[in-house]
Amino acid sequence: RKGHSAQRMRYELSSVLSLVRDDLDRNIPDELVSAKGDDKGFFGHHVLHTKIPDSYRKRTVDSQVDEANKFIGTPQNPDTVVSTDDKDAIEQRAADASVRQDEPGGWVLFNGFKVSNTSVEDARAFHVEFKEPCIIVYRSTASEDDGHEVETQADLPVDVMCTRSLTNNSKSEFQAMQKPNTIPGHGDLVAFDAEFVSLQEEVSAHTEAGSRITIQETRHALARISAVACKTKDVVFDDFVTPGEEVADYLTRFSGIIERDLNPKESSRHLIPTRAAYLKLRCLVERGCIFVGHGLDRDFWTANLMVPANQIIDTVMIYHKPAQRYVSLRFLSNFVLKKDMQQEVHDSLEDATAAFELYETAVELKRTGEFSKLLDELYEYGQKVDWKLGIE
Repeated sequence: RKGHSAQRMRYELSSVLSLVRDDLDRNIPDELVSAKGDDKGFFGHHVLHTKIPDSYRKRTVDSQVDEANKFIGTPQNPDTVVSTDDKDAIEQRAADASVRQDEPGGWVLFNGFKVSNTSVEDARAFHVEFKEPCIIVYRSTASEDDGHEVETQADLPVDVMCTRSLTNNSKSEFQAMQKPNTIPGHGDLVAFDAEFVSLQEEVSAHTEAGSRITIQETRHALARISAVACKTKDVVFDDFVTPGEEVADYLTRFSGIIERDLNPKESSRHLIPTRAAYLKLRCLVERGCIFVGHGLDRDFWTANLMVPANQIIDTVMIYHKPAQRYVSLRFLSNFVLKKDMQQEVHDSLEDATAAFELYETAVELKRTGEFSKLLDELYEYGQKVDWKLGIE
């Protein structure tokens, strides 16, 4: 209109969410296509191509370098065990990240749990038969360099720890430990364990050549999170988590979770949504708590939570000899603590407490110089009984 000038904007491709047609993969047997597909034999999975801005990539890599250098520069008390990671491995990680500090941002492909570099040509390859674009996102070319920093982290209020159950809107029985003056803080040890259920089971097939290919990977979701303040032995939280998706397998033998536990209409547990569980864990991470547990790298990876190496004490690594097998929590508890735990199913509160007791034992034995002897005896006994309990 008269008196008004139209502002011309330039946009560029930013992200593409696509469906990859697995039913068109020639390596997948026809009978599997018939079993997995719809009435037309159609099935697939989603992948995401996205462009990482230069500024965001630089901040992320800088943060990785700072985190690694902070860990390397922290004086270690020889009488304690403080990390899952070997110092040489952390130094190598810092060196690798330093090399990437000045690299520009680029296109990244998220395909299941695999993340890899890619190109814009691959992102906009809409002509290929096996890939169908679902969502295409464009952004203004001025938005990345408009002088405004993108906020990448926000401080979480401690009230995220106080949740009401989805079953009856009741507060947690452990609410006394979820107040600002009682929640563990910087440097406090927190014994932690999580249980999971399976949302998607693995689907695999064999090619004509006899090789095995994975068509669909197993996908797990949080089903229970338990945390104990090591200083006071008080439970911080013990929550059951509804995954928000249909559960394929409750893994009851390993998790102790049954269908009723995660059903808001039937559960007698303190049941919370996945987002609430994630915020509780994120809050403890940001407060600087140090997590003590068994197999924490796997737990945090499955929960999609990044925890700095200097905030993890993992007994699966403490009680491990190089080039030897990793020892289960139950076997360690029986041998080291002389406790026969989990004869039927797993209990995450019991697991968390046992992991902390194992850590305390390791610290004391290292102080007295007897830890190496115990580790030798552990592996000697384990090999003798083939790592099975109740066998002499």
